[in-house]
Amino acid sequence: MDSEKKRKKTEAKEAKAAAIAANGGERPRKKDKKNGPQNDGGKKSLNASGKNARSNSAGTKVKTTVFKRGGGVDRTGTQKVFEPTVTGGDGAGGGGGGVSGKFGRVMSKLPSISCPRYDTLSIAVPTSIVANAQSKELKTMLCGQIARAATIYCVDEIVIYEDVEGGKNEDTSSNFSKNPLQFMQRILEYAETPQYLKQSLHPNHADLQFAGLIPPIDAPHHVRRGEQSKYREGVTLDTKDKPGGEGRVTYVNCGVGKDVEIDRKVPKGVRVTVEIENYKGKEIKGKAVKSSQVREENGDYWGYTVRGVKGGLKGVLEGGPWGEYDWKVGTSERGRSVNEVLHGHSRAGEPSDGGRFEKSYQHMLLVFGGVHGIEQCVDDDEDFPHVSGADCGELLFDTFVNTVPLQGSRTVRSEEAILLTLAQLRSANINNTRDRLVESKREKEEKEREEKRKKIDGMEFSDKELSEEESDEDEE
Repeated sequence: MDSEKKRKKTEAKEAKAAAIAANGGERPRKKDKKNGPQNDGGKKSLNASGKNARSNSAGTKVKTTVFKRGGGVDRTGTQKVFEPTVTGGDGAGGGGGGVSGKFGRVMSKLPSISCPRYDTLSIAVPTSIVANAQSKELKTMLCGQIARAATIYCVDEIVIYEDVEGGKNEDTSSNFSKNPLQFMQRILEYAETPQYLKQSLHPNHADLQFAGLIPPIDAPHHVRRGEQSKYREGVTLDTKDKPGGEGRVTYVNCGVGKDVEIDRKVPKGVRVTVEIENYKGKEIKGKAVKSSQVREENGDYWGYTVRGVKGGLKGVLEGGPWGEYDWKVGTSERGRSVNEVLHGHSRAGEPSDGGRFEKSYQHMLLVFGGVHGIEQCVDDDEDFPHVSGADCGELLFDTFVNTVPLQGSRTVRSEEAILLTLAQLRSANINNTRDRLVESKREKEEKEREEKRKKIDGMEFSDKELSEEESDEDEE
């Protein structure tokens, strides 16, 4: 047995030496930087089994082992290949379809509550979050963490308020924003923008120097090129005359490879939400709609808006784009335990089934404090001269909650508090959405019954005299 191995080893060495000699004294595997392998000009040939092999002038084939993505070779030398199966689109991370691997399947379509959602969730974060960071890289990564948390838990609005004095230098298109409010707003808007619109809506700016560190939020409105979504975000292009003299129309870049024609005139460079009518044909048509229509139609999450408030908390609490917030929640280590808030008693005084707030809301505002907490923000705010930080939980908020009771660390960082709080309140937010839907249906039915009742009460009945024919029929 040993002699057989030695004989094969000797033959292999002789074959290798012959191949080197036939190739001019160079190894056949040696690659040239420009042309690849010198023996075949950089071209690979395939043998009968379909595996790569290199041929030299002497006709000797040197077999090479090819490892596919996700594959490997076990101890017996047998090749194992775990090749992903793409079910649609371009695959995970670059396409719309799910990707199956060794340990499971990547989500191809995000789950939805599958019912209209009329309530909104807003969070307010202070500028001291990034002002306290040591470098621009850390500031950018921190804003990326906030964007990820807001997307995961379906936040509709991010409000940025100043709890530290902003810089006096004016922001320009070429200078780094000295004001942390402007920096946070630009980074958060950039993270929320779909990938095919970033270049059009966010030109080069010093604030975006380290934008590559921001992890993709991968929200439903970040639609891939190959996906045929009903709604897509786009940016308006030039308004042109439609062929045939049918008037001027606006075209939108929606990332589908063709310009989409919409039903109204919109100035150039404006971001719009487009409802696509058809994907087939020479022309793709759609209509501009409100972004809230996606949420109110099926409850699908469609990103967040960013609103900057110059000043303290007063401008935040006064109201937002939907009007006044009817449920204001402050977060503090001095607040009520989240278990007491969500698993206490209902509005009627009966024990709650858990996972619900003390009252239903339509527009909820969740406020986070800065480095020293909400109480310090209120004490430093000149707009609240008669409110102290110790009393702000009762005077300014409907609920003052502690979402990390019995914490193990002396401090909970703001970016950590955002993620933890949204996770704790997620089930309550979903239950509130369903409760609001039931209430809206009940109110709609009650309104329809009331209208019918008014119509019946408003009807006039008169004793009309019978005609001669009717009276004769009665007599018969």
